[in-house]
Amino acid sequence: MVFNRLKTLLNSNYLHYFGANIKYLIKKETHMLSISEFIILFLLFSVVWLWYDIISKRELAIYEGKRLASNLNLQLLDDTVHCNRMSIVRSESNWPSIKRVYYFNLSSTTNDRLNCQITLLGNKLTHWYVPPYPSNL
Repeated sequence: MVFNRLKTLLNSNYLHYFGANIKYLIKKETHMLSISEFIILFLLFSVVWLWYDIISKRELAIYEGKRLASNLNLQLLDDTVHCNRMSIVRSESNWPSIKRVYYFNLSSTTNDRLNCQITLLGNKLTHWYVPPYPSNL
């Protein structure tokens, strides 16, 4: 509707001198994305989503590690949490999910470190491992 009004205004003699630029803008009403632009946008969106997903799952691993450490009366060393493996597996509901294995260190004092791991399947903690340690730590 707006474009029709602009076209009738351009056809009048009043905007004869300024009409060339406005006609060019009216002819370029819609712009379809080319395949290469679509692929670039898709890849950019995928990289941002993957980065966000990795960061959020690491925060979940830190949370689960702190919860596990508090249950065992140990301390989680935050800077040691890192993802060692990522793979695509089927979940219990038979949907593909990303399985991540995180390794981290727990300590009761500053002198000892226990190498531990947790496994996340999607957003769920599925497995954890803490090696045996003496109870006097």
